[in-house]
Amino acid sequence: MKDKFDAWMVIDCDLLRERREQMKPPFNIKRKMAEVLDIDENLIKAYEDGAKYPSLKTFKKLCLYLQLSSDELLGLEEDNN
Repeated sequence: MKDKFDAWMVIDCDLLRERREQMKPPFNIKRKMAEVLDIDENLIKAYEDGAKYPSLKTFKKLCLYLQLSSDELLGLEEDNN
């Protein structure tokens, strides 16, 4: 069965990188982030570089992990933190 959330989200890749780097160790490490989000570590680099975009399912996980609203991660709203 195909995931009904198999769509791609264009995100603010700079904010993604900045927020990850601001997190306390070990949560700022790509390997730890990938483990928690259950994705490949190389995907995080690709997301931060703007080379790939997350699925809707992964997008939701990114928002929760980084404690960002969906609008912030989409670049629609300024990050107030």
